[in-house]
This record gives sequence, structure tokens and C-alpha cells, in this order.
Amino acid sequence: MPRAKKTVVPEEPATSAALEASESEQTAAVEDVVSTEKENKESVDTVSASEEPSDEPVEESLDPLDEPPAEDPVIAESDDGEAPLLISDSDESDEVEDADTEGDSTVSDEDDANDDSGEPAPATEAPPTKPVRRQKKSGEDIKTKPITEAFDKPPGNDLVLRNAPVLTIESREVIKTDEDKAEELWHNIQNARRTRRILTGTLVGLEMTEAKKLIAIVYYHDQRVVIPMSELLPYDVEETSVTGSSKLERLSKIANNMLGCDIDFIVAGIDKRSRSIVASRKAAMLKKRHRFYMITGDYGLPQVHEGRTVQARIVSVSAYNIRVDIFGVETVIPNQDLSWEWLANASEKYSVGEKILVNINRVDGNTIDTLRVKADVRSLTPNNVRENLLKVSVQGKYMGTINNINHGVIYLRLKNGVNAVAHTCLDRRDPGVNDEVAFVVTGINWDHNDAEGLITKIIRQNI
Repeated sequence: MPRAKKTVVPEEPATSAALEASESEQTAAVEDVVSTEKENKESVDTVSASEEPSDEPVEESLDPLDEPPAEDPVIAESDDGEAPLLISDSDESDEVEDADTEGDSTVSDEDDANDDSGEPAPATEAPPTKPVRRQKKSGEDIKTKPITEAFDKPPGNDLVLRNAPVLTIESREVIKTDEDKAEELWHNIQNARRTRRILTGTLVGLEMTEAKKLIAIVYYHDQRVVIPMSELLPYDVEETSVTGSSKLERLSKIANNMLGCDIDFIVAGIDKRSRSIVASRKAAMLKKRHRFYMITGDYGLPQVHEGRTVQARIVSVSAYNIRVDIFGVETVIPNQDLSWEWLANASEKYSVGEKILVNINRVDGNTIDTLRVKADVRSLTPNNVRENLLKVSVQGKYMGTINNINHGVIYLRLKNGVNAVAHTCLDRRDPGVNDEVAFVVTGINWDHNDAEGLITKIIRQNI
């Protein structure tokens, strides 16, 4: 905005001596104002540093380049008794600013004070200034932080971000991170140890320790669990055997056949630092034996009793039998008890870790340490053997597959589902298991529900 012109009362032309005296007096007045301004600023800084920050709004500082609010004009009298001059505060601040920045002995407002005749304005005395509280600059140390900085990093911001749940698209949907799942899993394992709750994991490996001890590695979800070999099997293995193999070799063979099966265990100990777990399968099996075999129900019978159909877990499979875990009791089911048809290899039909239905034929033992169970699978399936025998006739020739050879007796399974037995093979080649052969029926044995005959030739050998 254009600066307002000062109202100056016309005066008589002054002499050169009077002009020099007037200029010297103006210079002295300006220097006094500048020194007073500096002292006021220093006093304000001292007061501001000693005062504690308050919630009241801080007045903005008066920058040397900002114009102070306009006040009533000040009437200054000249030394020679001439007419007074009307000078506003804005004019005074202009004089102080020019004197402070340029350090010159003259005031820039003299040019503004001069009218068209070129006469200078007489010197005036500076009014007293009021101390003003100013706000400290960003480079200075202050106790109150800017509000923007407080929003950028509030107290405990790292903890809040770390514990904040996942923001989902669907409302009320909960998504767990890998860290959350791991913490929840570890919490469940700790609770299972305190309550001796039975957990189920998968046997995935065997390891030998530095002390030459064989251990089993089980994974419960993503948590590694170690089970010593003495706690893996519910029975003791003899030190020596007929074959001459050592106890460690037999234990390794048994455990190797169990790889991939699901087993129950009870947590015996944990290490919170390394999160290592040691467990016992034997303890879990004994606990299940007591619950399902020793405790009677409403009808005076335990939950597992003779004649009941139960679910079993296959823990190992061989060519001639399978071994199953029936609620804490392990038992072996041979091939002839698995199916009404002759089964050459049990591993072709069953696999480790599979769950099957079995029928309880007998339960022996009065204590949890002496329990023995006999079970079968074929009693739960329909017996179509006698019906299939009606599909063959004497002197008929049929194609079949050799299932087993025992002491010179060849057991076959004909393509029409009939069990057959052959004592002679007319082919010059030696028959083998899974060979496809041509079979001639010479008779039917209704007592054993099979057909008898001989092998005329080997159609395809299983090499």
C-alpha cells in the first residue's frame, strides 16, 4: 500500500547552522531509540526463557520488517519553537528500521517528510516501547513441540502399529498373520502341557543324537516336537533277537515303517527360549487306554468292547499285514482278515496314516499295561465269495493273478472275483507273485470257498 504522507506545518526556512544542529539531534535520537529497542529485546528473551510454556496462545513476534499497529499520532515540538509536527507511530518505526539495518546517521523518512520545497523535518523524540513476548524460532530449544510433529510420532506409536489388527475389506472379518498363528500355537501347547491334554501330530523323521540315541521327529502343525524312542512305542523291544539284529536296529526298522502316520502324544517338557518341545507317545496311549477300556458306561461296558465297530489309525503297512492303533492299543491285522478275497500285498490297498473301520473281535487284559485287542476288517464287508463260485465251472479256463506262493502252493485271484488254489504249473518258467496266468478249474471246495486247479501257462510275468 502507498505510504500516507505526513501532515507538516509550514515553517520558515532555516539557516545552515540550524539544519546541521537539527541533523545531529536527529542522529542522537535515532541512536537512543535503537539502543532502547535492543535492551527491550534482550529483556524479553530473558523473561521468555524463564517462563514455563502455557496453554495460552503465544503472541506473534514483531518482525523488524512488519509494521506495528497504527496508533494516535505523536506531536513533536521543534527546538526553535516553531510549529509542532504531527508524526505517526508508523513513521517512527520506519525511522528505527532504517537506522537499525543501514546504520546510517540519517533517517530515510527525511525524504518522505520533505515537502515539495525540499525542507527537512525536525527531529522527534522516540515514544517509549512496550516489551512484546515473541515466539522462539525453530532453531531454538523449546519445550512445546509443534502440533504437526505430535501427530507424526505420538507417544507409543510403535507399539500401537505393532498391535494393530489387519484391516480387512469385509466387516468383522479377522485375518491372522503368521506371527499371530505362531503365538496362538505356542499358547495352545503351553496350555496342553499344564492340563496334560493329548495332541496329535505327524511322524516325519528319525534322527540320531550325539549320544547315539534315536529320536523321532513329530510336527504338530508347524511346531517341531521330539519324542525319544523309549517313549514312542508302547511296548519294550528285547535286547537280542533270533535274527541277531540289535535293539537299535529293530527300533529303527519299526519307526521307519511308521513314517507318515499320525500319532498321539502328551507334552512332557518345553524350553521357552528355543521353543523346543519333548513329548511322550506312550503316556498318551496309556491315558487313552484308561479312558476307553477301563471306564464303564451306562450299560456296564467300556467304550471299546467286543462286537463294536470302531475307527482305527494305520501306523505301518507291510506285504502281509497292517498294524493299527485302536485308541491306545496297537494290534496287527493279517491279510486274510482284511478282505474276503485273497490279498497278495496289503500295501496295494492300504497306506500309512489312513483311517479305517475295524470290528473288535476280542479284548484281553485287566490293566492298561496288559491290554490286547484282536480285530478284523473283512467282517464289515459283504461276503460274495460263495456267489462268485457259481461263476466258474469244472474244466473251465480262466485268467487270474498270483497273489502269494507259500510252500509250493500258489494262491490266485481270478478276474471274475473267485479265489483259486494251484498246486502245479505246466509252464517251464517259475511263477511269481503278481504274474498273470491261465488257470484251469479241476474242482470246487465249498468248505474253503475256493476253486482248485492248475496253471497251464504264464501269460505275463511281473519282472
